Order: sequence, then structure tokens, then C-alpha cells
Amino acid sequence: MWPVITLIIAVVAFFAAVLQKLIGAAGTLLTVIVIVLFGVNSSGGANVVPCLPAFWRDIGPFLPPRNACILLLQTIYFSGHRTTQALTILLAYLGVTA
Repeated sequence: MWPVITLIIAVVAFFAAVLQKLIGAAGTLLTVIVIVLFGVNSSGGANVVPCLPAFWRDIGPFLPPRNACILLLQTIYFSGHRTTQALTILLAYLGVTA
């Protein structure tokens, strides 16, 4: 679990650092808006994804929280099966922001 959690923390930290570098202190606010307000609501962690409204269901696959949730759950309960898409998106965020 340490590598998965480290990846998730690094993705959010690099995302915040890039936004702070580009737009200053407002980057922190934008990170909170994108990751917390949009990402967590569309993650499907508290609710199942099919029960989400269309807007949240559509933007969720492209944001880190849903992919982090999928990666954690699939790693813990299903030995890492079906984690390719989540891992690819998180690594893409890390690569672009690095």
C-alpha cells in the first residue's frame, strides 16, 4: 500500500506545486476546487458511480480522486486487478506535473 499512497500524495502535491508556480497563491485555492470540490464528489467513493448525476459521472474518470479510490480498492481487495486505467491516469498526472 505504501507505493500506492505515495503515488497519490505525489500526484496531488505536484499538481498543487505546478498551480502555485503558475498562478501564485491562487493555485492553492484552485487545487482545492479541482481536487476536493470536483474530484471527491465525482470519485464514487461514498456512492457508487452509477448513482452519481451525469455531470459528476462524466468528469470523474479524468480527476485523481476517483482513480486513487479505484487503485486503492482494487489493490486491497482484488490483488491489483483492473488497475491499469487508474494507474495510467495517475502516472500521467505525475508525469505532466513533474
